[in-house]
Amino acid sequence: MLEQQFQHLSALEKEVMYWLAINREPVTFKEIQADLLSAISSSQLLEVLEALERRSLIEIGSGLFTLQPVLMEYMTSRLIQQVCVEVETQSISLFKTHALIKATTKDYIKEIQIYLILNPVIKQLLSVFGTANRIEMQLMTILSSLRRLKPIDTGYVGGNTINLFRQLQVNLSDRNFSGLTIWQADLKGVNLHRTNFAYSDLTKSTFTANLSYTFTLAVSPDGNLLAIGDTLGKISLWQTTNGQQCLTWEAHAGWARSIVFSADGQTLFSGSDDQTVKQWDLTGRCLQVFSRMHTGFVWSVAQAQQQNLSGSYSVLASGGMDQMVKIWDIQTGECLKTLQGHTDWIWSIALSKDGQTLASGSARANASYLLIKTKKDLKMT
Repeated sequence: MLEQQFQHLSALEKEVMYWLAINREPVTFKEIQADLLSAISSSQLLEVLEALERRSLIEIGSGLFTLQPVLMEYMTSRLIQQVCVEVETQSISLFKTHALIKATTKDYIKEIQIYLILNPVIKQLLSVFGTANRIEMQLMTILSSLRRLKPIDTGYVGGNTINLFRQLQVNLSDRNFSGLTIWQADLKGVNLHRTNFAYSDLTKSTFTANLSYTFTLAVSPDGNLLAIGDTLGKISLWQTTNGQQCLTWEAHAGWARSIVFSADGQTLFSGSDDQTVKQWDLTGRCLQVFSRMHTGFVWSVAQAQQQNLSGSYSVLASGGMDQMVKIWDIQTGECLKTLQGHTDWIWSIALSKDGQTLASGSARANASYLLIKTKKDLKMT
């Protein structure tokens, strides 16, 4: 009887029923809408839910939607059977439109999803393929055919594959997952050493540490440290030898747009959307904030050691949205000169190793350079 009822449902009604089975507990209208692979309007989804309620296939209460227990069991069993057939035949449908577990859900719900959905899928796949290695090969073949396709064409396949690999205890280090849509992958506590996620969409996937967009990075002069600035305004230091994070700190009130190490590698400088340039030691302590003289985002910073007849001094340059290049004396924090001439945002600044030449490039596809002779005599050439 349930099968007859199910076969009379539309494709969208079936999709919603499967998602209610996966979620395991009552969910909101917005949660259902966010789960669906196909973008549908609120009015369309409301019509679907009302139609399912009229057939007594779903329960609605206090703005939450779920399945009756017998339907939950039926839909779960059907999902497991169908997914296994799709993996075997490489003709994916449910495996693409639905996540077998939701990495972003509550931990106890995720454990239920693993126990009632993911593990039974693995058990059936083992009965078909015999070994975990053969399952792995089959799933990687499916993934390879989806690389660089649009999210609507790949859906949850990448996330489902990684979650299956994790339960199968497949080593994910040194793997190539580039150019894929990887949604709802649970990567907490997973060794991802040299795992390639370049150009991949990791929406709603979870990691051991919260990740934001990396906007800038710099390598220390000795090559041992990597400094990363992100869209949360944080700076983190990583060991290049083993890929381990050493330190992270709240550096700016806006995005960290640019980072550069000092010539001796003992400090680093950062520029940000908060219009400041700051100097840090390698413990995350702020040594100085260069006067808030920029009136827009600071997009680029550069540093070099200047040598001349009167001695040596460290020069720092910064530029950004306000179309100005500022040159700073690092020892005193004094702004030595403000250079104007660009007519659009300054995207990039570079200083020669000896500190004699500065080059800047802007969004208007023009560039300029500055010849630095002495600390007091800054001359535009």
